[in-house]
Amino acid sequence: MSAWVAKADTSHYPNPKLLVFFGVFFYALAVGLFIQLVLLPHILPGLDAGHGLLKGGDWVGFHSDAERLAKKIQMNGWVSWTRPPENSGTISFAAAVYALTGISEPWVLLPVYTAVFAIGAVCLFDILCRIAGSVAWALIGICPYVFFASSALIYSQIHKDVWTVAGTLLILNASLIIARPGQFSWRSAFSIVGMSAVAVAFIWPMRPYLLQIIVMGAAGSLTIFAFASVRTFRRPSFSSIGRWMATTMCLAIIAVPAFLVAEAGPLDVPRRTYQQIAKIVQRHALKSNDRKSEWQETSWLRGIDERARVIALYRLRFVETAPEAGSFLDQEVQLTSLGEMLAYVPRALQIGLFAPFPDMWLAAAATPGGGMMRSIAGFEMAVSYVLLLGIFPLWLLRRDGRVQLAAAIAFSVSITVLLVFIFPNVGTLVRMRFPYQQMLLGVGAVGWCAWAYFLTGRRDTRVVKNFEPVISN
Repeated sequence: MSAWVAKADTSHYPNPKLLVFFGVFFYALAVGLFIQLVLLPHILPGLDAGHGLLKGGDWVGFHSDAERLAKKIQMNGWVSWTRPPENSGTISFAAAVYALTGISEPWVLLPVYTAVFAIGAVCLFDILCRIAGSVAWALIGICPYVFFASSALIYSQIHKDVWTVAGTLLILNASLIIARPGQFSWRSAFSIVGMSAVAVAFIWPMRPYLLQIIVMGAAGSLTIFAFASVRTFRRPSFSSIGRWMATTMCLAIIAVPAFLVAEAGPLDVPRRTYQQIAKIVQRHALKSNDRKSEWQETSWLRGIDERARVIALYRLRFVETAPEAGSFLDQEVQLTSLGEMLAYVPRALQIGLFAPFPDMWLAAAATPGGGMMRSIAGFEMAVSYVLLLGIFPLWLLRRDGRVQLAAAIAFSVSITVLLVFIFPNVGTLVRMRFPYQQMLLGVGAVGWCAWAYFLTGRRDTRVVKNFEPVISN
């Protein structure tokens, strides 16, 4: 069976994307205001760091720095404002809003943060509509993104994640428009270019290095589409040529700024050698002096080997910066060759999809509020385990749409595995993998809906044959 839901007549309904945007926006705004103005200061004052911010997070420092910068702007004018990469994008943006409004409180940022969060919800909804062919199922699929407690942390606190989440989902949505079967129009091409440009504008000021990681995931998903296209290729047409041009432009828009700012983050070539950092980590973090401290080169794969060496080196640097952090996983694993990294992929996949594991859900935390956050994470992961199983029935039932489904899964899983290599800390990993995890959970939720529909006996082959997505560009 290739599909299971007929195309609904939605012509007399408002645009579902607008309904999703405004519904998520007002819900998130209400939750954010409640957390900052009621929950933390009055119900959980022991966890309140002041100004409605949770203790123990980077957002406390971001707010203080932004407040100081806003005062400089008010005293000396906008010449005092520093923009990325001279300053963190989060601090620069918050300071600009504080200076413009004259209000140096985090709640004044909430309308912007929740609007960006709602853009991410619309992108995820659009992606799931393409995969599911049902507005109702897509709405069910975005529920974890909207209602998980970890989501509220993204938009209610001052951080980079809300921007990078929305940017990542924009890029994934653009990739799936390219992989969509059927005719390809100029409107689709402009949509892809526009989404890619907005995504870069969201991600670059916050985490420039993330663009380098996303390029790898986008290239992987588009490679799947390319193989599928070659297999079904008959003769060139405007649609096929336009699709390939849009693919090239999408990758170029992401890749060019990604590698122009290669000095800004984890995938740069660090000034210190692998051996120097490895010895420091062994002495202060790994407590082992019998480990190898030199990278073992694979000469016949020099280009790939160099990228692998830099990823392994940044893993060491991350451990070096906070060796006593409470949520490290495989802190003692030191990867010294491309072969060792390939052998670690199954373990990285396990961590990326299923961490934090049950033994961590109720363990003692190292930061204020960490215990409560671990309990919440435990509940969310229990739900996630169930939802992820739904990917299998979806794959079995969705035959004609497997190219888009495979592209979405490849994009999410490949980047998640790469993040595990770079960030061996569960707390950091949970935030960094958020958009990719939510994509997989949404697909799993759609899969369970499909399986339930299948079990009810509604298996009309005519409907299957005439299946079309309910949302189109």
